[in-house]
Amino acid sequence: MMTAAAGTEDLIVVSSFSGRNHELARTLEIAKRAGLKTVALTQSDSIVAKAAAWVIGIDLPEGENIFRPTSTRFAYMAVIDILANLVAYRTRDHAAVTLRNIKT
Repeated sequence: MMTAAAGTEDLIVVSSFSGRNHELARTLEIAKRAGLKTVALTQSDSIVAKAAAWVIGIDLPEGENIFRPTSTRFAYMAVIDILANLVAYRTRDHAAVTLRNIKT
């Protein structure tokens, strides 16, 4: 639904731990046909990665301990935090207004 509502100035960002989500890859293909920019956070050599215009490959093995967060989840959080900071610095004036509104 978000892809259908997006405009050409928007960026579609998706994430998939395994990269094997066929519906997500299909959504990226639809976005591509609509001329939208797409980024995928996923395994580098996966169907989701192949469907995106840009890929931020997070290729870490999953741990065996099911009772603690995995290194992959920490890597995803770090990448998302870095991207959010970069966008905020790039759009500083607009981001400052938005962040002030959130705080109030």
